[in-house]
Amino acid sequence: MLKQLFIILFVCSLCFFAKAQGPPILTDKPIMLGEKRIILKTLTHNHVYEDASYWNVPFMAHYIITPNLLVAAHLPFASYSNNDGNSEAGLGDISTTVKYQFFRRDQSSKTFRAAIKLMQVFPTGISTGIDEISLGEWQTHVGLTAGYEALRYGLGVNLMYHQLGGEEDNFFMYKGSVGVPLMPLVYPPNQINLYFEYEGNIRARDGGHNLYFAQGIQYAMRRVTIETSIRVPIIKNPTMDVGLKRVHYIGARFII
Repeated sequence: MLKQLFIILFVCSLCFFAKAQGPPILTDKPIMLGEKRIILKTLTHNHVYEDASYWNVPFMAHYIITPNLLVAAHLPFASYSNNDGNSEAGLGDISTTVKYQFFRRDQSSKTFRAAIKLMQVFPTGISTGIDEISLGEWQTHVGLTAGYEALRYGLGVNLMYHQLGGEEDNFFMYKGSVGVPLMPLVYPPNQINLYFEYEGNIRARDGGHNLYFAQGIQYAMRRVTIETSIRVPIIKNPTMDVGLKRVHYIGARFII
């Protein structure tokens, strides 16, 4: 396992010498596209376990009120089926998000920005036992997102605390991303990007830790972006995400 992690870290370190552009697939970014913009998104994810399969198909609408303030609403469809023949489908947990960019430093051909983020999840959906699908419980997520973009590379990081309702365990979450373009940067955008992303969860009660690696590819053309990614566990706590094999993502973004 340590050898696998070292190889992944080595590959990502090579990416720092490449050019990068565009929003990460799984890691949130603080950079906002412009005042009064609307972004319509979806990012379907399929969680494959040893004994079950879970789906979340969200419709997401983001509105940039000012250059440093964004609000969003997510309306998901959720479902699951297991090897015993049990299944359920219906509305997932609806969420709302507010993101405020509090720091911005622009220089020639590069920028660094940071934002605070608050997301509230409402128990409107079916109960699957997985917070990313539909937990059927109140959830509050609060934290920080930061990003650096230059012609040579782009980096992103998220630090969040998840307060879950009911008897679920609260946890800390961190994400990181590095992007690699496979085509020259042009405007209007017409490019293919590779994304190397990490996600980790640390349970607040006892420090239980999971770490995942995601490899994604993204095609951006003018105001439309299409993307897909696959996430696999590289460090697994025996009491967290038991039986998870992989997560598949596919989605699109449309700027209005």
